Amino acid sequence: MKLARLDGQNRVVTEVVPGSAAAEAGLKRGDVLLTLNGQPYVYEDLRRAREEGRTITLGAERQGQPLTVTVTARESSTRDLPRLSFVPGAGSSEVAVLRIPTFLSGGGVAQGVHDLVGQAQARGASGLIVDLRGNGGGSLSECDSAVSAFVPSLTRVARSPDGNERTVVSRGTRVESGRVLGSVRNPNLWTGPVAVLVDSGSASCSEFFAFEMQYARRGPVIGEETAGVGNTATRVWPVGEGAVQLTILNYAKPDGTPYPQSVRPDQARVQGEAEVRLLTQGTDALLQAGVQALQSAPTLSLDPFRTRP
Repeated sequence: MKLARLDGQNRVVTEVVPGSAAAEAGLKRGDVLLTLNGQPYVYEDLRRAREEGRTITLGAERQGQPLTVTVTARESSTRDLPRLSFVPGAGSSEVAVLRIPTFLSGGGVAQGVHDLVGQAQARGASGLIVDLRGNGGGSLSECDSAVSAFVPSLTRVARSPDGNERTVVSRGTRVESGRVLGSVRNPNLWTGPVAVLVDSGSASCSEFFAFEMQYARRGPVIGEETAGVGNTATRVWPVGEGAVQLTILNYAKPDGTPYPQSVRPDQARVQGEAEVRLLTQGTDALLQAGVQALQSAPTLSLDPFRTRP
């Protein structure tokens, strides 16, 4: 469960992992936590209860209505994989929302993205929003293969700190000589309008994802400037009781365009307390901006590999 700050405390639920203790207790995105075991809610008490594995009773509010939930903190083995939902679009259409919370799920992220894109296509969604808010990154391979559901192919140059080009990396699911290459089975390509949502918690591989979409002019990136840890591959060496982390590679496009440290959205929207308050009322302002942006977002005219019927 992830929380956002309201009135100075982390008390608004922004994400509930399916299959987690919070999900089983019935907590939902936008719920406001008010009390813990009958006392005024304090985030540190919640954190301590999680660490100790205690059962707690939370008093909460959902869009103005009170509710009480009991949560037994436990270590979860749930894989936080991509998931799909639908919201109203223009007129009577539907927009697919593809939430990618992390690229650190031990594999399966890219496959999930392609499978869910296929579901959105089969349902006839008029547009698709990729939600990378709070995605701290993970596997670059998973990220690249996930991007290939929107950008047919990508190429980058890997450079060492001394400026020498070491290799050209071409990743993703693509077609060569009539054969589909890559780690994804039954790949799908979304050719309709798409937008990407980011915030200051979008980091590392999710910054690569957003930049690849920007570079390909595939669709607008909307939200806050990202965390600023993109464009590096690092290695950690133990030193005494600590460690040293050094950059061993950075990246550029073949035309020399460097990958940015952080991604600046095409449409900048700060996510402050006002937006958190709207969320508690059932309104996701950034998501609504994404839906609006789809009306002028570009489409792909070429489908390089077979999509699902």
